[in-house]
Amino acid sequence: MITVVIPLYNKAPYLQRALDSVYTQTAPADEILVVNDGSTDGGGQIAHAQIDPRVRVNDQPNQGVSAARNRGIAAATQPFLAFLDADDWWLPGYLGRIREMIEAHPGAALYGTGFATARADQIVRTYGVRLRGADSQTGFGLVDYFRSATGRLVICASSMVVPKATALAVGGFPVGVPLAEDHEFWARLALQGRFALAPEALARYDVGVPGQAATYWQTGYKMQFDILSYHRFLASEWHGMSRQAARRQTGFVTFCRHELATALLQRLYWNRFDAAEAFCRELCLETLPAGCRLRFGRWLATHRCAQAAWRGLMRMAHGLRVRNK
Repeated sequence: MITVVIPLYNKAPYLQRALDSVYTQTAPADEILVVNDGSTDGGGQIAHAQIDPRVRVNDQPNQGVSAARNRGIAAATQPFLAFLDADDWWLPGYLGRIREMIEAHPGAALYGTGFATARADQIVRTYGVRLRGADSQTGFGLVDYFRSATGRLVICASSMVVPKATALAVGGFPVGVPLAEDHEFWARLALQGRFALAPEALARYDVGVPGQAATYWQTGYKMQFDILSYHRFLASEWHGMSRQAARRQTGFVTFCRHELATALLQRLYWNRFDAAEAFCRELCLETLPAGCRLRFGRWLATHRCAQAAWRGLMRMAHGLRVRNK
C-alpha cells in the first residue's frame, strides 16, 4: 500500500535514525526506497547494508532533492508514497494515522500530519492544521489546503503521503528549483483536490544538523531576492483564472495574496528595493490589494515612502491572516 521514499545526499550520520523510525512503525510500510543522490560521505553504503527485505536502494549521480524524489516516485511499486528526508524521522504511530485517513478519504490529493522542529531530540516548535467541528472529534479532516495554510505551516516534506497517480499527474517535484520546491508541489496537488490532514505532530524535522541552518539562511537570503519558481507558479495560476473561477477559489486567491505579499515584504525588510520592484513588475503588482498597489506605486515615484509601504504592507498581511482565522 505505501512506499517510503527517502532522498539521500550526504546525510550518513542521520540515515539510520530515519530508517529505524520506519522499521518501528506500528503500521508497517510495504516498501522502503532510498534514492542515493550521489552521496560522498558513506551514506550509500549504509543504505546498501540494510538487512530489511523491504529496502531497495537506487543510486544516481547528484541531481538535487527534487530529482531524487521524482526517481522514487517513478520506481515505487505501491500506490501511496510517503516521503521522508534522510535527516528527519517519524514517531511510531505516523503511518498508522496515515492509513486511517486513506481509509476515510480515499480520494484525497494528499495525506499528512503535523510536525515538530527538533534540535538534539528536543522539540523547538510544533506545526499543524487547525480542525473545527466534527473533524476535531475524529482527529483528522478533509480540508482546503489553501485556506488552512494561509499564514501558517500545516505539513512539511517529511509529513506527507501522496497517491502515486496524483504525484505523476502534477509532474512530480519541480527540478532545478533550489528553494520552496515542496511548497510548489503542495500547491499543484491542492489544485487537484483536498488534503486529508491531522494536527498531531507525528513527524520530526531536524533543524540541528550541522551546517544546515547556515546553508539555509545563506541560500534563503539570496533566493528571497530572486523570482522564485514557486511565486511564478502562483502568479501564473492566479492570472490565468477567469473571474468566475476566482470567485469559486477564494481560498486560493487569499493564499496567493498572502504568499506574494510576504515575499514582497521580505525584499522591503532587507532594503532590497530593486528586487522588490522587479518582483512586483513581473509577478504580483496587479494581484495585490488596491491599497498595497497604491503604496508601492507612490514609493516607486518618490523612493521616499519605503517605510510607509512597509507599514501598509504589514497591516495588509496582518489583515489577511485575521480574515483567514
